[in-house]
Amino acid sequence: MTRRRDIKEKTVLSLDQSLTNTGWVVFNRVGKAVAHGVIKTSNDKKKRRLGDMDDKSRRIRDIVDALQNIVKEHNCQQIICEEYAGFSQSKSAADALATARTIVVCLSKFMDIYLVYIPACDAKECLTGNRKATKDQMCDAAGAKYKWFRKSYPSTRSRSGWVGEAEHVADACGMYSSACKQMLVNI
Repeated sequence: MTRRRDIKEKTVLSLDQSLTNTGWVVFNRVGKAVAHGVIKTSNDKKKRRLGDMDDKSRRIRDIVDALQNIVKEHNCQQIICEEYAGFSQSKSAADALATARTIVVCLSKFMDIYLVYIPACDAKECLTGNRKATKDQMCDAAGAKYKWFRKSYPSTRSRSGWVGEAEHVADACGMYSSACKQMLVNI
């Protein structure tokens, strides 16, 4: 017989995926954040004397390892992440975003986790009421909705009052809020 305390709670992993800063929040069945953070990787090919592909492979491996650990530790049954509307950035930025998306697709497939994409404008509108919300507006809205956000990501150096990591976690909050509104959370 399994005791209640031995059963892991099912959760949702909400992501603002990126090759450099992947913001993440794990939400439980009642919408409470149980863990959050940012997975950071940097382009170190010159420092490490690596080729571009070797350095990118290292970064991919680091992100995959971190995401696998989060999924296993928190028993994530679903991933919610940003659907890119298009690429207006440089070729290298577009390549990095495509790589980040591929990481999430592969993680979903190999760990058998349900994956949902949310358009960025939907996440912004759901959290702020504005489809074209700025990074600071997203952070302000996440701070207003989630008390833990304001405590975890403040900054005295920034004019806006947010640390650099805040925007990535705020976007992950927006993805989750939009998925809930659209009834796409499946745990």
